[in-house]
Formats: sequence, structure tokens, C-alpha cells
Amino acid sequence: MSKITTLITALVLGTSSLAAADTGLSFHASASWGSPSMTAPVVRDHRSTTMTYQAPVAPFVRGTWIALAEPMRLGRGRTFIELETRAPLNQIRLQSTWGQAFVSTVIVQYANGASQVETLNQWIDASTPFAQFNLNRTAEVDSILINGSRSHRGGTFQVFGYASSTRPTPPIYQPERPPVYQPPVPPVYQPPVYQPPVVAAPISVPLATNMTLWGSYGNKEVVVDSNARPFSTLRIIGNSGQSPMSHIIVAFTNGHQQVMPINRTIIGGDKLDLTLDGAGRYAIARVTVYHNGTANLVGPSGWFSLAAL
Repeated sequence: MSKITTLITALVLGTSSLAAADTGLSFHASASWGSPSMTAPVVRDHRSTTMTYQAPVAPFVRGTWIALAEPMRLGRGRTFIELETRAPLNQIRLQSTWGQAFVSTVIVQYANGASQVETLNQWIDASTPFAQFNLNRTAEVDSILINGSRSHRGGTFQVFGYASSTRPTPPIYQPERPPVYQPPVPPVYQPPVYQPPVVAAPISVPLATNMTLWGSYGNKEVVVDSNARPFSTLRIIGNSGQSPMSHIIVAFTNGHQQVMPINRTIIGGDKLDLTLDGAGRYAIARVTVYHNGTANLVGPSGWFSLAAL
């Protein structure tokens, strides 16, 4: 009987010791927006050695998912990850690796003192393999506290972070669209630019060449072909020497006569144009050139020509 009593007493004392050891575990964490303070869980469990996982020290690669911790479980309803690298992340993903785990909230603590609380209330298992959310800023993450329920089935999950300056977005499907009709652009009206009419140079028709007043008796007469067209200008051309002239009389085929005073000496190289009456409507019958009035000029020869335009 004394042996049974002793055995019962030992069992009761062992149970009391275990209860006392279990009550030795205490956790303390707080989080808020703005400038919150977060305290990692303090574990006082003298029954076994506590192991804390530290994030890899290797530099993060931008533009890819990075494992922030090894697969873990919510054995006591929460777990804590401290990032030594303080990587600038903009997304967090909790991905199932085995079994089931229920995650209620995730608190992200930034290196600048701000924090973000994300409420998930989600089971992570084979049917829903991961939970993912965006961070409010692309800043250095100091630590992550994950709260949930104690997993009796031993479900594990792994935490990943997306390191990139921009958040990854799935490609947007763009269906092929028919080309947009573009109406032809109407031509811009350009008013016609005024171009002055091209006036052809008048054609000079010779009436007499190499004429001289020396040895004449006051004048020199030139008869014009009756088939010649009407002209508007009479031209005197000095060939060489000196030819003193007083005036010229032009007789037209309609009987009209025109007297044109000259009173000058035409020398070699001179060109004198005289306007005819009728503005080019009268045909010329004859032209008479008069010298300065001296009878029977004698001396050096002066030569000139007549032409009509």
C-alpha cells in the first residue's frame, strides 16, 4: 500500500512540474501604424533549446521572389522573422509546403519605424497554396510577425518576399483589334500664285541696211514691202561714222503720215527706238530719213540701218 501511495505522489509532482514549466512561456508583441514598436516573442522554455531562424545574409536580387525563412509552423500560434539584410520589398507571400496552417494577421515592421498590419484570416493548404499581399511602400523591411492558430496537424509554410522597384503584374490580354479607320486628310487649298505673263521679245525686222546720207540731196527714202505686218516701233541703228539727221517721216498704207523729229547725229553703236502711231495696227508703206538740211553732203561716210519691231 505504501508503494502505491508513493507512485501516485510522484506522478502528481511530475505533473505539477510540467505545468509550472509550461506556464513559463510568455509572448509579448505590439504593432500599430505610424511609428509603432514591435517586440519579438520572448521564449522561456527550459525544457528544450529554442532555435531562431535568421534570414540569409546573401544580397537580395531585384525582380524575383526571395525566400525570407525556412519552412515553419505556427506551433504556438505565431512566428517571428527578423531580416538582417533589410531588403526593400513590395510584396509578401506565405506559401504552403505541407499540411494546413491558419494565418490570421501578418505585421510587417519597416526599418524606418513604420509598420503595416495585414488581416488574412485564411487557411494555407493544398487547395489554397498561398496568401499574398502588397506592401504599402517599397522600403526596407526589418521584421515580420505572423499570427494564427496552433496547427494540430503540423502544417508548415514558407515566407517569400518580392524584391523589385515595381510590383509584378500579370500580363494583360490584349485581343487583336481591327485597324482603326483613318479618313483621308483633305488637301489644303493653295491659291494660285500669280505669274506675270511672259512677253515674248519683239522680233526685229530689217527694213534697210548700210544706208548713208552722204552724197544725197536732203533725204533717203526706204520703201517697205506691202506684205510686211504692222509694227509699233521704228529702230535706227548706227553702224559706223556719223549720220546727222533732222527728222523722219513714216507713211502708212492707210494714208496716214507721222513726222518724228530727231535733230541728232547717229554714230556707230547707237540704237534709237521711235514709237509709231497706231500701236502696232498700221502697216508701213515707206520711211524717209532727212539729214540736217545741208545740200549734197560731202565728207566722211556715216552708215546706219533701219529696222521695225
